[in-house]
Amino acid sequence: MPVPHPGGDYAITTMYSVPDDAWYLELDHIAGQRTVMTAIVPDEDPAREPTVCVDPVSGHPHIPYEVVCWSMAHVAHEIETSRA
Repeated sequence: MPVPHPGGDYAITTMYSVPDDAWYLELDHIAGQRTVMTAIVPDEDPAREPTVCVDPVSGHPHIPYEVVCWSMAHVAHEIETSRA
């Protein structure tokens, strides 16, 4: 179930990819119905670093700073809990 940003325009969807042994946190722009940023947090291999990717198809989407900070706080929490 997506976690909505308090402003209501964005939400984070978290899912696990078994082939990648990693958690995917997708920042979705609700009105645009698209994923604008994806964080990948590997949890099985500590040598693999987490990464963040901005959607290359939509170019350089405008993401408010407060939304990026909110999203990265969720990513940091996922890193702490899944790699502990």
